[in-house]
Order: sequence, then C-alpha cells, then structure tokens
Amino acid sequence: MIETSWKNIKIACSMVLFTFAFATDALPDILNVPTDYLTIQEAIHASESGDTIMVGSGVHRLYAGGITVVRDSIIIKSAEGAKKTIIEGRGKGPVITFPEDCSSIIDGFTITSISKANFVNIQYAEVISNRLNVRSGPGTDYPVVGTLNKGERRAVEEIIGPWINLKFETGWIHRKYATLSLGCSENDIEYAGIVSGTLNGGGIYCASSSSPTIANNIICGNSALFGGGIYCAPSSSPAIVGNVISKNNAARFGGGIFSCKASPTTRNNRIMENEASNAGGGIFCRRGSPRITNNVIWNNQARSGGGISCERSSCSIINDTITENRAIYGGGVFFQGGSVRIVNTIFWNNQDDLYSRRISPAVRPNHSNIGDGDFRGLNGNICADPLFADPKNSDFRLRPDSPCINAGNPASIYNDPDESRNDMGAYGGPKAHL
Repeated sequence: MIETSWKNIKIACSMVLFTFAFATDALPDILNVPTDYLTIQEAIHASESGDTIMVGSGVHRLYAGGITVVRDSIIIKSAEGAKKTIIEGRGKGPVITFPEDCSSIIDGFTITSISKANFVNIQYAEVISNRLNVRSGPGTDYPVVGTLNKGERRAVEEIIGPWINLKFETGWIHRKYATLSLGCSENDIEYAGIVSGTLNGGGIYCASSSSPTIANNIICGNSALFGGGIYCAPSSSPAIVGNVISKNNAARFGGGIFSCKASPTTRNNRIMENEASNAGGGIFCRRGSPRITNNVIWNNQARSGGGISCERSSCSIINDTITENRAIYGGGVFFQGGSVRIVNTIFWNNQDDLYSRRISPAVRPNHSNIGDGDFRGLNGNICADPLFADPKNSDFRLRPDSPCINAGNPASIYNDPDESRNDMGAYGGPKAHL
C-alpha cells in the first residue's frame, strides 16, 4: 500500500514538472534590440506570435528598405519612448509595413524618413501571374511577406539577376512572372497609386485586412503619393491612437493619413502641419467607415479638405478640435457623398470650416461650435470663441469659462469621463485623454 502511494506521488510530480516545462516553453519572449539582435527586422524574424520586441534608445537607421512586420501578433515597443527612439527610413518606401492579416502593435517610436520620395522616371513591373509570392530578399530561401495578383503594378528599386526589388514596398519578386516598362505618364502614376497600392504610405503602410495598433509614436517628415504619414489599404482596420502625426506630405491625397475603403479608428492624436497637393491635408477618407475622435487637427493644408476630406465614406467625426487649417474648399472639413456624422466638434479659425456640394439634413453637424456661423442654432450648434487655453503654443484645451464646456450633445453616451455633460472638442467625451 505504501509503495503504491509513493509511486503515485512520483507520477503526479512528474506530470506537474512536465506541465510546467510545457507552459514555460509557451510563454511569450522578450527580444531586446540591440542587445539580443542587432536590428529590429532581425528580431521580428526571430520572434513568434505573442512576443515583445523591446528596442533601446537611439537612431535605428534603415539602409535597405523598410521594416516589415512579418509576425501577425507581436509587440514592438521602445524602452524609453518616441523622443529617444527613432526609426529612420531612406524615403524609398514605407518605414514600417504591416502585411495582410497582421494585428501587431508598434508603440513609442519616432518614425521618419531622411529624404522625400521621387515620383518621376519610375520603372514598373507588372505582374503576369496570380498569387505571386513577394519575398523579403532575392531568392526562394527568403520568407514570403505578401502576394501580388495578375495585372498589379509596382515601382522597381533595383534588379539583381532574376529578382526585382520593389521600390515602395519591402519585397522581391521573380522576373519570370513580371513584365518591365520604363517611365510612365501622370495618369499611370495615379492609376498605380489608387489601384495597386504603389507609392503608398511614407511612414506606415497597413495592408488589406490588417488591423495593427499604432500607438504613442511621432510620425513625421515622411512623404508618398498617397498617405504621407499612414496609408490604410482596403479592408484594413488599424487603431491609430495617441500619436503625433506631423509635417508629412502627400503628392496627391492624405498628407497625414490616407484611408481607402478601410475602417481605421483615429483617436487622441495630434495631427498637425501636414500637407497634400490635392485633398486631405490632415486626413483623407475614400469610402469605408473611418472613426475620427478626440483629435487635435491643426494647421494642415490641401486644395480641398485642409483638415479632413471625406469622399463617399461613412465617416464619424466626434469630439475633435479642427483649427487653423487651410484649403480653397473646406479648410476644416470637405465632404461629398456618403454619410458624414459630425458631433461635439470645434471648428475655429479655419479657411472655410465646412464645404460640401450638397448637405442633406442627415449630415448636418450636431452640437458643434462652427466658427463661420454655418448651422448656428440648428441641432445645438453654436458659433463662439472656444477660448482655448494657449493656442499660440498649440494648447487647445478649454479655459474654465469656455462656451464649449458642457455644451456638447446631452445624451449620456457622450458624457465626459467624470459623467458630466459632454465638452465640445478634443478634450471632451468618454474617450477623452485628459
């Protein structure tokens, strides 16, 4: 009897030790850059889903292409914050790329480029095969980082043997499955930008069906044809939270952020001093259902939609402060088609606050402060100096005597964090980051 019990105890202990060892193997790892791995990309390739890559302070220069987050759910985080941890691209494509189905997190970096992209004299590769693998290097030994389909066109960076290095997306394709063409017309560039994703996302590119979290970064000094700071491809749904998106440039649309048939959540950001030659100096939305809440959108410019441009999209603009933006049409917000919802938002000192060729009653602003007097007295809208705390130093919090305090939509779903009635602008509402 005693011998049998002792045997059972030994078996039980062995099972516990085995279970513990298995659980230990399954725990997420922390990979340190540059202590464990010299570069962020090396650490990404060595990581597994659930791991955290902790990046030390300093300037992390990218000498060949950008960073592609090839793992679907990892955390890439700086050890000392965005001001001390800089990822510096070469201006030849996105600094960071999130491929399809990627839901990883990038947190706490300055993401910038040292030179602006050049959109002239571009050589193109047109894919002639469906489901063509895009690899991280020139050979089949390199991992697949994406796929292209027949008819898609990409700009060419260089050709090494039978392999083509794509200029504005980190990746290589085999020359056997593409035809090359030298130069392109302005229409070719525009077609490639809209349809195939070429020249998109100077700072960050979010591929179709990706859902990354982009948090607490400084995204500045980047340029692209579409989406100087961030590009959101069709069916993507990134969370863009708590960033400074500043001084980015788009040769066409979306100086700060470009969204095409996507559903990004853009919350608690400072989007300022971005520029687009055509539309959407701060943000450009084409179709899709973007949600834009609790942002300060300041001093951006474009031909139309200096702050935000919405084209046939179901866009929600809630508790934002949109001020001192410039455009010929709609310095604050330009929209056409779709169903734009504007609630609890401050428009002040823009060059033309709102512009649309047709505004139906369903898309009229609600409980907002509109400086040029549009819709005053309708739906709870007002027109009054919001009394910002220190606008000359870009402090757009409200003074205690501001007419925007407790003047937002009275419905409880819009209440401030202290459960009081909504304050208009970026610092009010349930998602306010005070």
